[in-house]
Amino acid sequence: MPFFFSIMLQLLAVLAVFSFFYFLFKPKRKRQKPLPIHIFSIGKDLYLSTHATQRISQRGVKIHELTEMLESKKSRAEIQRNGRVRITNGKLTAVVGIDGMDLVLVTVFRNSSTRN
Repeated sequence: MPFFFSIMLQLLAVLAVFSFFYFLFKPKRKRQKPLPIHIFSIGKDLYLSTHATQRISQRGVKIHELTEMLESKKSRAEIQRNGRVRITNGKLTAVVGIDGMDLVLVTVFRNSSTRN
């Protein structure tokens, strides 16, 4: 029995060392920057998060609708408690976050009165 335990202990030690070096030197995946939309009225790019891209597709929002809403002087903006900015024109609403110096579209949705 002691021989079995010593073999198991050695295998666990080898596995621990291998795991340590694997996680230490494994290739890091490059994080892709989200797709940008240029907002001319403020002269900045707005990056689309993966979630926002999914919601745009799922909810049938056209990019030109989104840019028109974001650049319209009739749109209203309010800062939420979490620091994000909610922008709406009554038909379409976008939630924008700030990541360093970048603006990131978190999500977008149609207001309930305009759903098909």
